[in-house]
Amino acid sequence: MNPLDLVTYELIEHCKQFKTIVIVGFPKTGKSTISKKLNDSLGRHIIASDDFGLQHFEDFKKSCLTAYNKQIPIIIEGVMGFRLLRRGLEENNFYPDLLIKTNSNNETIIHLYNKFGEGDKIPRVLSFNKGLNTMWDEYRAVLRNNPSLKRPVYLELNTSL
Repeated sequence: MNPLDLVTYELIEHCKQFKTIVIVGFPKTGKSTISKKLNDSLGRHIIASDDFGLQHFEDFKKSCLTAYNKQIPIIIEGVMGFRLLRRGLEENNFYPDLLIKTNSNNETIIHLYNKFGEGDKIPRVLSFNKGLNTMWDEYRAVLRNNPSLKRPVYLELNTSL
C-alpha cells in the first residue's frame, strides 16, 4: 500500500481535532510520507526523529516536550517516538492526543531496503525492529496496568505492499 493513499480526506479531518499527533512505526513503513502529507493539510510543525539521529534522543525529547508544554500543534514522527512514548509515561510528562502506528510486514521492509540499494542493512534493521517492538509492548503494558493514565486515540495504518 502506498502510504500517500492512506492519508485520506477523512483522516485529515479526523486529525484536525488533535493538538499532539505522534506517528511511529518501523523504518521504511511510511511515517515521514504520512506526516508530510498530513502536514500539507494541517499546517503543523513536524518534529522528525530522523533530524536528530538515534544518539541524540535527549535533544529530540526536549524539542517534543517544549512544543507539547507550550500547547503548539505538532506532528512528531519517527522511530524515536517509541522511546518518547515510553519515557513520557515513565516521567509522567508526555501524553499525546493521537497516536498513529504504521505497520508493514517484513517482506515489504526487506523489499524496500533492497529497492533503495540498502540490502546490507536488512539484518541490522530487523533486529532493531525487535527492540522497537519491545518498547511498544512496554508502553502498552504501562497504559494497560494504569487505567487512570490519559490514553491517546489510536490509529493503525497498514503500509504493507
